[in-house]
Amino acid sequence: MGYNFRNVLIVGATHKTHELQRYFASNKWNGYKFLGFIDDRVNKRRRVIGNWDQLKSIIEANDVDEIYLAWNKVPDEKKPNVNAVIREFPLKLRIVPDYGDFEFLNADLVNYDLVPVLQFHSGPLGYWHNRFIKRAFDILFSLVIITGFLSWISLILYVLNLFGSRERLFFRQKRTGADGKVFMCYKFRTMKVNANADKQQATRNDRRVTLVGRFLRKSSLDELPQFINVFIGNMSVVGPRPHMLKHTRQYRQLVKRFMLRHTVKPGITGLAQVRGFRGEIRRISEIKNRVSFDVKYVETWSFTLDLKIIWLTVYSLIKGQKKAY
Repeated sequence: MGYNFRNVLIVGATHKTHELQRYFASNKWNGYKFLGFIDDRVNKRRRVIGNWDQLKSIIEANDVDEIYLAWNKVPDEKKPNVNAVIREFPLKLRIVPDYGDFEFLNADLVNYDLVPVLQFHSGPLGYWHNRFIKRAFDILFSLVIITGFLSWISLILYVLNLFGSRERLFFRQKRTGADGKVFMCYKFRTMKVNANADKQQATRNDRRVTLVGRFLRKSSLDELPQFINVFIGNMSVVGPRPHMLKHTRQYRQLVKRFMLRHTVKPGITGLAQVRGFRGEIRRISEIKNRVSFDVKYVETWSFTLDLKIIWLTVYSLIKGQKKAY
């Protein structure tokens, strides 16, 4: 209604401050009235209403309440004057940092005595209370699965193994985990022992897969031992799927923001998997789509999202999965 609004001036026209201007324009209910930019030269089309030397007169003429300052855009020789002008007025000052390619959604300002430090979080799991909630759920859920399902399924498979290949029941493989650390990932063995186990993904009609292994892979029961990984803490029930070390080295060079998925614990299931991106990767576009969903999960995590992904996973298991082979 025109009451209780704040006159806002942005000092420094950058890509980030133009985004901020669009925010003010599309969220008028917040009460921000954008006056214009201060930059090198006046440009009415880009809403630059004055240069650095005109800052004081523009503040005095427009009853400015708040200034949003892109400090890195101000020329070094103009910074002392800009600083002195702003301190003359009882304004609320906001700094708009431009941290380049560090595309994180969450950041906190931490003070070390009088030194302000901008601390980035890749997402909500950067906060300890969210990690605590997720870890508590992981422990409880994995205990239920280990005692209620894994225990007796392992016994049945052990007996079948005695009359079959007589190879080890469990398959262990090094995978990339949280913070890029390597951990040993557990699965039920579904293939004959082969030299390419740590190099080659399973393909459709893969001759390495045993008869029992084909059923385990189709039903995703081969992943059950990973609840041991969840219980001991190097995996989570929900998170980006862990890759073989070879593929981590390969994809981190090809896919932008690939390593952001390693800022959280890998999961048994994840957002990418319930959206259909699982199994064999044949084209680079497939891993890019998978990573985009993984990054979205990291940046927008919530406990409700985890529960939704678990439900969708169960639904897809009942329905059947085309890429489970």
